[in-house]
Amino acid sequence: MNNVRYSNIDLYRFMAAIMIVVYHSGHTTHGATTLYAPGAYLFVDFFAMVTGYLTTKHFSNKLNENKSKEAIKYTISKFSRFIPYTIIVILIDFAINFIDRFLANELHLGNMIEQLLFDIPLLSSGYAYPSVASLWFLSAMLLVFPLFCLFVQSKNRYFIMLVGFLLPLYYFGLTNYQMIREVPHDMLRISADMLIGGVYLN
Repeated sequence: MNNVRYSNIDLYRFMAAIMIVVYHSGHTTHGATTLYAPGAYLFVDFFAMVTGYLTTKHFSNKLNENKSKEAIKYTISKFSRFIPYTIIVILIDFAINFIDRFLANELHLGNMIEQLLFDIPLLSSGYAYPSVASLWFLSAMLLVFPLFCLFVQSKNRYFIMLVGFLLPLYYFGLTNYQMIREVPHDMLRISADMLIGGVYLN
């Protein structure tokens, strides 16, 4: 039964990924976003909710003595698969920007290297905008994921439900669901989404 349920989730995630690609392609196809998927950016929140759901499921039946160690271990197991791909993309983007700015005589190498040092370990959502804009999601997720893992290991169900209700209500009420990108909004948005998935979908 669980395998069927998780297979359905994988199907939904695949469909959501397609919608996000369509949404982003609209920025390079002169209005395709408006025509085809004006609100498809919401599927990013769906991914975060699913992550919250699956993470909560993972820890729900475990009795871990060292919760911090388990949180870090689970974070590494989930994110290590993305690191090689993100590093390649970030370095390619850095090289293209370097050449472009060098040819335009607008090269500020110090600023570029500073950004690179935050981008490669996916820490940019805690500092500024990622140089590769689409990586904001992974960066924000990585920064809050260990804390979320610690949070869901709490056995106080009422505390989890209280925070899972108040933080999303406060954040999305405060921002009126506008995509505010200044630090720490990316991290707060992802935290709110994961709490919704972890508390209400389980």
